[in-house]
Amino acid sequence: CETRRPPELSMHGGQRFHLFLSHTWNTGQDQCAAIKRQLQLHLPGIKVFLDVDDLRDIGALETYVEKSMVVAIFLSRGYFTSHNCLREVAACSAKSKPIVLVHEADELKGGISLEQARDECPEEYREYVFDHPGGGERLPYTWHRVREFQMRSLCLIASQMLASSPKYAASSPKRRRLLQGLSGRFGFEIQEEAASSSADAAASGQRKPFRHATVRELELSLPKDPTFDVLGYDQPPVLCVSDHNPGAREIVEELIQCFKPSERPKLDRTYGAERSTESISERSVLERSRSTYFVLYLHSDTWLSDEGAALAQEVQAVLDLRASDEPGRIGIVLLHENDVHRGGCSFARFFQTTPTALLDNGIYSDIAIAMHAEPYREVSFLLAARAIGAKSRVLMRAAQMLTRNTGARNVIRLLRASRDGTVSLSAPAVTLASPPAQEVVAEPEGGS
Repeated sequence: CETRRPPELSMHGGQRFHLFLSHTWNTGQDQCAAIKRQLQLHLPGIKVFLDVDDLRDIGALETYVEKSMVVAIFLSRGYFTSHNCLREVAACSAKSKPIVLVHEADELKGGISLEQARDECPEEYREYVFDHPGGGERLPYTWHRVREFQMRSLCLIASQMLASSPKYAASSPKRRRLLQGLSGRFGFEIQEEAASSSADAAASGQRKPFRHATVRELELSLPKDPTFDVLGYDQPPVLCVSDHNPGAREIVEELIQCFKPSERPKLDRTYGAERSTESISERSVLERSRSTYFVLYLHSDTWLSDEGAALAQEVQAVLDLRASDEPGRIGIVLLHENDVHRGGCSFARFFQTTPTALLDNGIYSDIAIAMHAEPYREVSFLLAARAIGAKSRVLMRAAQMLTRNTGARNVIRLLRASRDGTVSLSAPAVTLASPPAQEVVAEPEGGS
């Protein structure tokens, strides 16, 4: 179910802020200021509490928390050693406030590991902060610096906030019946654990805990950002991988499956150690009308043992071909695994494990695409698709219209339709508003 409309903002009676940003000044102030600015840019009318803007009386800190609908806890170094941060956590816990965890993972920007943050959290608040009410651990959203990932975090934060608002919360039997009807029609999920806990509380005479819809029901998106539904090719490219690059074939096949069947890139399954530079060049020349890319998958096992030595020979052959003047050149796309469960590691590791000859020949001259874990995996694949030449179908159609002398007026009409929502990120429920006259930017130089 996609509305292509901005979500409706609402608050419960007596509340002044949709979102309270809880952070420590030393390592979280710049990031939270960026979160507030961007939420205000994309959700006009949202009320976000940020101490430097809204705090009038430090003695009334608990009152500000009480007057906020949702609290976002920004986990960074020193958060749980801050007296005022602990006051905010205590106020949240006392009022059973819905919370969102946002995680600073970059140690150079004041980051902290989730394990260390949990250990530093006082025991009386640990379950409330880190465990999900429905069971399991609460999912924190990483604060990224790359625009596409940062916007994904922003949408996830806003989704969590809206899920606790009167407009979208499953806080009454009537609304719950409505959501159950939608779940059967559109595949939404209802948080059964919260419903049962509410019933138990009612039976015991206690106050019912706040029940809310799951984030999946309220997933937001930016209309400007493309998906695989709107990306395509004039002619799908050919992708090559090495048999000596563990996991490369699997991740490329996963990328290929993201496209529509008629526009899926072709995987050259014959490429391997037995192929020489001449055979690569011959294949490229024969198919020179199709772009060709060698995909190098970087993870903890890349460049190790005999497999690493064989991989280095193949990569060197590709570099030699790319540097030649032959018409069938081949591009190189670097995919850097960041998910620790898939062998993710720091990029700095590769400067110790990569053969010196490849480093000298500029193997890392192109920026590697970060392959993050969910809920950012799809964004990683979208960036990979762009790296292998995927473009907006609307832009390709506009270019075709111009080459056919269709007229500038028709092209402008097409692009305006794209901007107004014809080309927008597919969303299960609602779409995050995006002001058409402004461009989304990441944090400025020097910020966090």
